[in-house]
Amino acid sequence: MKLKIIAILLLFLVVLLLFYSQTNNNSLNYTIIGDKTIYSNNIISKNFSDIIYDKLSTLDNFGFYNQDYIKENIRIIDIINDINDNIIINDNSIQNILKDTNLLLIYIGNNEINY
Repeated sequence: MKLKIIAILLLFLVVLLLFYSQTNNNSLNYTIIGDKTIYSNNIISKNFSDIIYDKLSTLDNFGFYNQDYIKENIRIIDIINDINDNIIINDNSIQNILKDTNLLLIYIGNNEINY
């Protein structure tokens, strides 16, 4: 009887480890959300997010880079509402992208300060 219990526990442990190894994603995913006027500055050189992308893209475990959620004159409350409403842009929902994101860069513009 004890042997059956130990065998069932070992089988459960193996299944659990296999599930964990499949869901454990070691890739580094980078996402940008926020105000487009801050993101696309008018400086001739690269902006901050491009510098980060250049450094991360040289890594072996770099996953994806997503900048689909940059909008004109967006406020923090708009970003929160978009996340709660789970908007879909380019066949990706924002909640799924944020779940897979390891590094998140949020651009907040002057309209947030003025508001």
